[in-house]
Amino acid sequence: RQEIVTYNDRVEGLTQLNESLTQSLKQAEAEKDSFEIELADERDTVPSSEVSKVEREKAELLDFNRELTNEISELKEKLEKAASQTRSSEEFEQELEKEKEAAQKSIVESYERQLAALNLNKDVVIDGLRKDLAETRGKNSGEM
Repeated sequence: RQEIVTYNDRVEGLTQLNESLTQSLKQAEAEKDSFEIELADERDTVPSSEVSKVEREKAELLDFNRELTNEISELKEKLEKAASQTRSSEEFEQELEKEKEAAQKSIVESYERQLAALNLNKDVVIDGLRKDLAETRGKNSGEM
């Protein structure tokens, strides 16, 4: 579960970073467009090195954006896998608890049957002893 929280935090952080970089990319694109417009208007006044610099920055930002997108995708997959494993673990715990309860119930029922059998046996023994006592008393009173 801690792993899921860690993945969630990581995905959230990377998503925010991706959004920030996307904004930077849009800004760089806007700057590039602005430079291209200025370049079209004033070809001689804007150095081509500036346009190249913006193009390089744009390419770098696009690469970094792709890397972040891939990492976010991987982390989301790991998060889904961890969540699935957590659900499987919870299901296993529930099944184990049901089996434990069934085993306990079976043990209690077995003891109750044994106790009932002992009570029945006790009653039979007591009845036998009463008969023996009655016979002994009858013999003793007959002898007197």
